[in-house]
Amino acid sequence: LGRSLLDLVPYPIAEPYELEPVLEALVDGGAWIEMDAGSTQEVLTVVARIGGRSVGIVASRPSVDEGRLGPVGCARISRLVGWCSRGQHPLVSLVDTAGIKEAVDVDELEAVSDAAAVMRNSDVVKIAIVTGRAIGLGATVMAAVGARADMVLPWPRAHFSLANPAPGTGHDEAQALSAVGRAARSGDVMDVIHPDETRATITEMLDLLRGRPEYSQ
Repeated sequence: LGRSLLDLVPYPIAEPYELEPVLEALVDGGAWIEMDAGSTQEVLTVVARIGGRSVGIVASRPSVDEGRLGPVGCARISRLVGWCSRGQHPLVSLVDTAGIKEAVDVDELEAVSDAAAVMRNSDVVKIAIVTGRAIGLGATVMAAVGARADMVLPWPRAHFSLANPAPGTGHDEAQALSAVGRAARSGDVMDVIHPDETRATITEMLDLLRGRPEYSQ
């Protein structure tokens, strides 16, 4: 890595950080193409290369409402998964989300549930890097929990929860929040990785999974 992710992401999980420098440290040449640029702020959906391979990347932005996903963001994720499925490109997700924004109507609820279904049912290679929180339905939309990901690889600071705390709920007050070590012991994740091993680990996993018949360079 050109820059240490330990310098870019604070260890206290509730402290926000900027997403773009993290992406720059992970992708080839620090360059990516954003899909649906400017349509929402809580999530980025981009196309980039990692280790020379074309991948789709979805990344929740913890500096905006703790990375909670709304219907517009969920629709963006669905479109990126569709792009990956059409070209059989691997999908990498950078997960730090406190769940789902409060929905106000049926259409918004459908956008969220549709995104979760699209992510769960897609057969592309899916690698989820849990950099922080993976909470509630947002974790499924981001492929970290219950989305049939090929690899779920959290950082040591990561936390998992099936509960979806209401906006404004403090991190320490969230119910059913479990430390990453507990999640690893229960088999919910494959391994715990050091932040500065993220790029090398993603590249290695892409190499290991390239034997799948649907894998595409």
